[in-house]
Amino acid sequence: IGNLLLVNNLVGALTLLHTLKFSIQGLLEAAKSLELSVKGRIQITPIQNWILVDDTYNANPTSLKSVLGSLRKMYPDRRFVMVIGMMAELGEQSQRLHHESGRMMASCQPAYLLASGDNDARFYLGGWHDGQGSAKMVFYARDLESAVSHFQEIIEPGDVVLVKGSR
Repeated sequence: IGNLLLVNNLVGALTLLHTLKFSIQGLLEAAKSLELSVKGRIQITPIQNWILVDDTYNANPTSLKSVLGSLRKMYPDRRFVMVIGMMAELGEQSQRLHHESGRMMASCQPAYLLASGDNDARFYLGGWHDGQGSAKMVFYARDLESAVSHFQEIIEPGDVVLVKGSR
């Protein structure tokens, strides 16, 4: 399931290439050698009584929106917890994009948002509150130890936990 998005992207790319007159046989041969299991790219792992979704390979507002939409479709009836770190390499727009991403995350109505990391990760919180996210459903941790400790307090059986951030 974790590779479903990568497979969908592959099908789209192969369809486009076929319309450009690439041979089906050649496309199938090329596709056989592709590795669709990239560490940190939407890897879904059952852990005890909850589900971990590791999407830590890279983070930007577009990839965040995409994975949130996909997970909502895949697990519509599950409690959803978001653990998110800073999005790197956003340049001068970093604070604004973190803020906008916080607002977007609040609109997805997760059960909980746990933001972690130095610098611009704290701007998720302003966006979260602007997007009407509940103050009871959000926590900001500056370091890994406090993030892990808080996570252990909020996790519940059946949760789907998205861990998103830049490597």
